[in-house]
Amino acid sequence: MSFPPVSPIQQLTKAPPSHWCRICGAWDTVCDHPSKITLHIDSDTHPGIAGVLKHHRAGTTGRRPTTKLLLEGIEKWLTTCTNVVSDDEQQQFVNFVWHSMRESQRESAQESIRKKETNALFQAKRQLSQTYDDFPEEEKDDNALMAMYMRLGNWSLVVTSEQRRIASKKKHDKEERLVENKFGGNRGAYNIFKRMNERAAHSNVREVSHQLMSEFAEWMEENPNYLDPGSRCIAVESALFYIKTPLSNHCCHPNKKTVDVSSSNMMEAIGSLMTEMISGRIEVTLDFERSPKQFTMSDKYPILEMHGCPRLIAGSKHAIIAIHKDKLVFEARSGVVKRLPAEYHKSFSGLCESDGLYKTIICHQVFDIPNITRVECTGRTQSGRPIYVVIRQTTRANCSFDASIMSAQQTLVNKLRIAAAQKKAAAQSARIAAIRKPLPPSPSSSPSVNIAKELVELGKLFKDGLLTKSEFSKAKTRLL
Repeated sequence: MSFPPVSPIQQLTKAPPSHWCRICGAWDTVCDHPSKITLHIDSDTHPGIAGVLKHHRAGTTGRRPTTKLLLEGIEKWLTTCTNVVSDDEQQQFVNFVWHSMRESQRESAQESIRKKETNALFQAKRQLSQTYDDFPEEEKDDNALMAMYMRLGNWSLVVTSEQRRIASKKKHDKEERLVENKFGGNRGAYNIFKRMNERAAHSNVREVSHQLMSEFAEWMEENPNYLDPGSRCIAVESALFYIKTPLSNHCCHPNKKTVDVSSSNMMEAIGSLMTEMISGRIEVTLDFERSPKQFTMSDKYPILEMHGCPRLIAGSKHAIIAIHKDKLVFEARSGVVKRLPAEYHKSFSGLCESDGLYKTIICHQVFDIPNITRVECTGRTQSGRPIYVVIRQTTRANCSFDASIMSAQQTLVNKLRIAAAQKKAAAQSARIAAIRKPLPPSPSSSPSVNIAKELVELGKLFKDGLLTKSEFSKAKTRLL
């Protein structure tokens, strides 16, 4: 597409170049300062920047926010005292102004994000200000709260998590005071008292409305076997990796292997150990802020969440016998009772207890996988070789461990050792046969005789009992 040529009259009507004086800080002054620069922008080629330049000459800012940012870019250029006349200089000037605007927009966006994060942190601290009143030493600083936010991704979850943590600590302290004041520090007596109260509360038949009773009766008629938890535990048989023969204690041996594994590869490392072992014991050390959820697996309910279970203690060891994709199967077992749905549990649990509707089975404890910091594994592989491996969690990425590779390497070492022993025995047999022949093992005419080496070898054979005294003396005489 071609444009018609510009006539001389149109050239005369175009805006003349502008002159800026840095010292005067004004356009088209009559001064003769040497810092005055010439700035000309073709409005046909760069209409946007030409319009902004008009605002700058008129001293106005315009209505759009981008116009103000472009004006700031022009101000930065004017401080450089560089002329803008030719086409290349105009393009350089335009690029500079647009880049300055984009940079200002990015800085403004980042500043806005920082302000939002600061305000959100302030609001979270304000909500938690009363939570830490009873435990001021438990108050977390800004860095710890920001780390929780980066992990959870929501400030409401941060506040809720801290409130639950402090509430749990309050409950624990109240329980400790009760044990100390009412039971004289005898925790066993307190546990018995607590268990009796829970049993009494569970078996209490409550008064409920006739509408709810009719609704529950219809529900029981539709679900007559709902409270049956099943007949057996399937936590091990349905697991992807499990120990064939779990041991009750460790069978440690001196050949201990310690490896560092990243947290993301910890489950794969444990699975490889379970695959290689025919019998053994694996203990894991767990680290968490709140006790993970407990489940059970039966033939009727493949996964069933448990309620009212004892909490795990962070840093304690637990023996595991199997692992699922996202769950650990503990060696410990516990009784399982299928509870009523939440809308009926409080009102009719006592009635079901008194009528003997609850059934109990013993199942392995299954937990969500928390942070595993250490794994200690002992046992024997399928080839009968003892194994003792300790896995430590490391913060380095891409650190993994495969027990099958270790087993293959160990098998290769054993093969080499067996082959070396066989070669040594064959060499000794050949030397003994050569000694017992009428000729000496190394004729004196041979230029490669090493008398010292031959005497040492003869001494070893005699010391090991492979040569008699007379054979040793005879061979030594022939050699010398």
